[in-house]
Amino acid sequence: MVSSRRAPFAAVSFLAAVALVGGCGMGDSVGEVLVSTSTVAPSPSSTSSSAPTGTSVTATSGTATSATSTSVPPLVLKAFDVAGLEYEYRHAPTIPPTGLVRFTNEGLEDHELILGPIVTGNTVADVLAAPDFSAVVTDPIAITAAPGETTEIAVPITPGTYILVCYIENDAGESHVDLGMVSTLEVVGGE
Repeated sequence: MVSSRRAPFAAVSFLAAVALVGGCGMGDSVGEVLVSTSTVAPSPSSTSSSAPTGTSVTATSGTATSATSTSVPPLVLKAFDVAGLEYEYRHAPTIPPTGLVRFTNEGLEDHELILGPIVTGNTVADVLAAPDFSAVVTDPIAITAAPGETTEIAVPITPGTYILVCYIENDAGESHVDLGMVSTLEVVGGE
């Protein structure tokens, strides 16, 4: 059962679905995203090459394949790993900026990860009491995972203080956030 407090996040779930990189089982683990920048030039033997001229960015997961023309060394982004279980999140308290969030449900119930930067000047208490979540948290994302499921989403995680919260209700009708499933994250560096 989903709490009525979750209503402000309907659009957030859409954002998560659009940016979803892929869900995988507990045994699968990507670990890194390889981002490389390369310059693609038209073929000298043909004036009607279909290859674009300019800079391209490639993001892949897993083992990288070799690029033919790389002008900048690849940048490897580490994922921000979050585990959800009854009724808490487990994660590093401080991380550098990244572009990938990996949420693993290690619990026995469905859990969600709503993650977003807290607007400066607000506290976790302000966020939880706010009638309009979007007034105190900017650009949140939402990931839902069934027990044993791991889901990844590509999203920029930039410096700031973030809230992690789960508004799903358990079988007794208690909201996970009311049972303590709320946490904060500090993203530092890269400025």
